[in-house]
Amino acid sequence: MAGLTRPYSKLELPIHKILPDVIAKIRVEKGLVLQAPTGAGKTTVVPLAALEAEAINGLIIVMQPRRIACVGVARRMAELWGERIGETIGYRMRHDAVVGNHTRLEVVTEGILLRMLRGSPQLEGVGAVFFDEFHERNIDSDASFALCLHVQQRHHPNLKLIVMSATFGVLGKRLASLLGDCPLIHSEGRCFPVEVRYRGCMAEHVSEQGVAQQRLEHSVAETVRDALEEFPQGDVLVFLPGEQEIMYTWIFLNNLGIGDGRAPKRLIGWARRLIDTSAVDLSRKVQVSPLYGTLEQEEQDEVLSSSPPGWRKVILATPIAESSLTVPGVRILVDSGLRRTRVATTGPAGSCTGSRMCTQPVSRASAEQRKGRAGRVAPGLCFRLWTQEEHAALLESDEPELHREDLAPILLDLMIAGHVSKSEILALPWVDTPREDPLRCARELLARLGALDAGSGEVLSERGHKLGALPLHPRLGHMVLQAQVISTALAAEACALAALLGEKELLQGGRLVHGANLEARDSPKSAPRVAAAAGPHRSSTRRWCTGFRGFSPLLLWSLSSLGLS
Repeated sequence: MAGLTRPYSKLELPIHKILPDVIAKIRVEKGLVLQAPTGAGKTTVVPLAALEAEAINGLIIVMQPRRIACVGVARRMAELWGERIGETIGYRMRHDAVVGNHTRLEVVTEGILLRMLRGSPQLEGVGAVFFDEFHERNIDSDASFALCLHVQQRHHPNLKLIVMSATFGVLGKRLASLLGDCPLIHSEGRCFPVEVRYRGCMAEHVSEQGVAQQRLEHSVAETVRDALEEFPQGDVLVFLPGEQEIMYTWIFLNNLGIGDGRAPKRLIGWARRLIDTSAVDLSRKVQVSPLYGTLEQEEQDEVLSSSPPGWRKVILATPIAESSLTVPGVRILVDSGLRRTRVATTGPAGSCTGSRMCTQPVSRASAEQRKGRAGRVAPGLCFRLWTQEEHAALLESDEPELHREDLAPILLDLMIAGHVSKSEILALPWVDTPREDPLRCARELLARLGALDAGSGEVLSERGHKLGALPLHPRLGHMVLQAQVISTALAAEACALAALLGEKELLQGGRLVHGANLEARDSPKSAPRVAAAAGPHRSSTRRWCTGFRGFSPLLLWSLSSLGLS
């Protein structure tokens, strides 16, 4: 595109073919929907080109749905702008921010964008918001989009909203309609053909309660071994539901002789007795690395770097590797077909009692997105650990989180942003309007926690504002505030427990057992301290966690190490 001189403009990416049209539309339109396959360059090139072309007046916000992508995208943008991170290009996420006085483009997580809308409901000084990978339909993304569109319609007519994704389907047309029949632009991608092989049966890998079974890790490890032996070139990317499955798969691969003998930091300790280091065949020259959201930055950088000369890499990843992140050298993909999702739980009277993590099949759209990762650099191969019949039965696209999660946290955010009543909330320009029953349950919960004014029931109380200031689910915030009243020591334990629960859900999909039944069912050998001391890998621990409580074994061990179990 003429007039652009920064390093990003020299890249040969598919997005450059339509970049002049995209920038022209951004300059004159209030909204834009852009669909471009993974690897086209939309995430980094389009915001940078809009910045250099001065098509936007004010701060540019680029929303990324995942923390690991937020940092990676910001760093890549700064590199392609020709500066250090924190100068023109910066990022902000929970507990971490690298911005300066001259920052003109910020990459932020969805939670940060939502807090910006709470603190500055009219987004003063912001010229545009880019929503990247919007097809994931996270609850904070949906709420942020509805609030931003409300701001544009009522208070800030010059605010530009650009929604981008690798795959939209019918969602793209709905978004364009919501944005005032704005342009919907498609970009070509750069993807080589990928052969698909169906192997295994998904029904064998997850229980009816939504708990991943250990045979899943066995199947994945065996598939990786066979793929490495059959195809001598290219790295392997493996999609698993969560960190727990990643750790067990690492162990099974190690015991099959695959790896370099270096255990992930989170694995050392409780799993040492399971690792047979003598089984590793270093002559294979294969590194096995985990990739998940809470990985330390140095480890993330190592995983996302190219393999050393002569070595191959096996990357065990959660769904964070589906989009935004560039994983170089991948030509083989092993897909478990499963993801961890948070679903609301209901009590006997239909009221929401909280949420739990449940392992569920991915959608066909998600499976296609994952498959494309194997065709970025050359023709690739995708192993799907399910049957063709199971594939045909998958949902076409993912259900929005707004329709399956506990709405209490988002309701609290909306009320702090000034949308108090039920009618005000339902009147927001949602892509999918929240359902009334979950919204009612969320309001009832906030009332029980003392977050609403006792008189009107529509206005936040002083306690409600205190709960909103804590980066926790209202239930966990309530626990911390109550503990603070009792003693400082108890408050410290409550904060540690809340921090753990805020990152990982205790209930991973097992049965909810009420306290009255727990004592009767527990025996001395199945007590939590005994189970935790045994380590999360032991069958006794798994039986206690899954059969009795539905706890995550890894989290139970973490609680024990802090003295909280």
